[in-house]
Amino acid sequence: HLRIEESALLERVQRMVTLRLYCNLVRILLENGHPAYKDGVPDALMEYVKHTYDGEKFDGIHDCFHTNLAFVGVGAPTHVFLPEVAKKLGAKCVLPENAAVANALGTLAGRVSATKRAEIRFVSEDGMKCFWMIRSTFLRNVRTQKNWRKRF
Repeated sequence: HLRIEESALLERVQRMVTLRLYCNLVRILLENGHPAYKDGVPDALMEYVKHTYDGEKFDGIHDCFHTNLAFVGVGAPTHVFLPEVAKKLGAKCVLPENAAVANALGTLAGRVSATKRAEIRFVSEDGMKCFWMIRSTFLRNVRTQKNWRKRF
């Protein structure tokens, strides 16, 4: 049993996800928009970013991150989290009509391929060693060797 009301749990989860989304978007904006952070944003600055989410003030400094970019959300839960984060960043939030199923459509339309790779090594007069994926097989007679090669 959880010792928390369902509504309180949902609020905590939403807060956690929106805060993480906010921090990750600010980190991405800094890494891509400022040469000093191209190799990563220092942890201390990311800790500060976390506090700006709620508009905390530090020694008279009230700083917020803003962007004039638009965030386009796709995927089922995007409509729950992105609008609030975009508003905090002063960004436009775009949720296309079928945003909730965008990833599903991508999965259906995606190309899937598979390959088989085998390595055949001559071991001795007695046979060959055949390796594929993780397994290996020792083939003793010529007929077995020929049948095995036909599979590939």
